[in-house]
Amino acid sequence: MPVFNGEKYIEEAIESILKQTFTDFELLIIDDNSTDKSMEIISTFKDKRLRIKKNHQNKGLAKTLNFGLNVARGKYIARMDQDDISYSSRLEKQVEVMDRSSEFGLVSTNCYQINSKGDLQKNTILKNVIKGKEVEWYLLWGNPIVHPSVMFRTELIKSLNGYPETFKFHVEDYVLWNRLIGEKSIVILDEPLLLLRKHNFNATEVDSETHIQELVMVMQQLLDKRVGYEPLQESIHLIGKLPNKDQLTFFISKSSVKLLIDSYRHFVFKHSLDEYELKGVEFDLAGKLAQIIKANILEGNTQFILILIYILFLVPNRILKELNLRSFLYNFFQRFWMVRVYKAIV
Repeated sequence: MPVFNGEKYIEEAIESILKQTFTDFELLIIDDNSTDKSMEIISTFKDKRLRIKKNHQNKGLAKTLNFGLNVARGKYIARMDQDDISYSSRLEKQVEVMDRSSEFGLVSTNCYQINSKGDLQKNTILKNVIKGKEVEWYLLWGNPIVHPSVMFRTELIKSLNGYPETFKFHVEDYVLWNRLIGEKSIVILDEPLLLLRKHNFNATEVDSETHIQELVMVMQQLLDKRVGYEPLQESIHLIGKLPNKDQLTFFISKSSVKLLIDSYRHFVFKHSLDEYELKGVEFDLAGKLAQIIKANILEGNTQFILILIYILFLVPNRILKELNLRSFLYNFFQRFWMVRVYKAIV
């Protein structure tokens, strides 16, 4: 557990780990030269399973995590953040999965989100169950893995040289997972085993715009390796539902559709997918295509018809069946015009 100025929530985070039903662990806490009362609070815990290390100067998250990786003594490492809360059965259930097969390199979990006051949101962060090789597909378009929920094999991560330290805005986990997926399988449990706290001082909240810029750059590089050409940044923004100030054009939309289909064909060619995995990938692909159509309609682009024609021309038939364009367009326009009429009346 890396800590930097975490006095507000650190006590809850530590207590949630010490109350785990799985008890054979060490809780390694590394303070990254905090200037608040974090160390005072940490030192009040007398549990023998606690190991406390301290950086004498602020080194940042990636270097602190790599230091922890090198001094940790466990077969597995479970990540934990200073402001989150783990369910008491989290470690037990993750160890059970990891022990099941040496092919599993990492297991993460679903999560509920809480705010600064601890209020719980109704829905889990991950809406769909992602299994098997689907995880690699989802990693092309974003990060479906909640970092503080992961447990991974210590020696595996060491063999991958740990977290990359060259990035400034917290994309080191995303890069590492893409390295890991080439070596071992990643399992994402549908069961929520972590309360993920969102507040104004989360690292990715503080520098969200620069974080997104760096994330898009990394995704560009990864997709370039997959499909053999560097995609437009605007396409990655559109497909990944990332904020973008640029105007949506026909060229961007067409490029985005082509990128999705090229990526799909490369992915299916590379992997032997079972029917369940293939269905999951195609369902997500259809959703992303529908998202491009919807974005064009909402932007008022009259050329959305050309996008529809391009999709009909380029997309394999089984994806078109999943997309179900007639039903999608009917339902979308029905909701779209109902909202317009409601706003006009109000």
